[in-house]
Amino acid sequence: MSNQVFEVFVILKRGDPATHVGSVVAPDPVLALHEAKETYVRRTECVSLWVVPRSAITAFAPEDEILFQAARTRDYRQAGYFTRHERQSVGPAPEPGGQSGETLAVSRGGAVS
Repeated sequence: MSNQVFEVFVILKRGDPATHVGSVVAPDPVLALHEAKETYVRRTECVSLWVVPRSAITAFAPEDEILFQAARTRDYRQAGYFTRHERQSVGPAPEPGGQSGETLAVSRGGAVS
């Protein structure tokens, strides 16, 4: 049986993302899991350990960089684009009796304060 390369991912605490820690060479997934355990988490506590055959991973080549350029120009898709501190005034708030009172502030997300 020929050896294959397995990529190793570890989750250290519940709720954490899986982190790539390295790779091992083994003839099958069971032996790869044992080798990964001995190599990467023998002295560290972890919640989960994954081994994935490198041949099962699909990735873009550096030549395919053009596929990612369109996403870079759309800042509004980033989580930090809108912040709670960015507010703009939308005018005075009407009082129940029809008189104008304090000014409302609306965040870009649409919440009124």
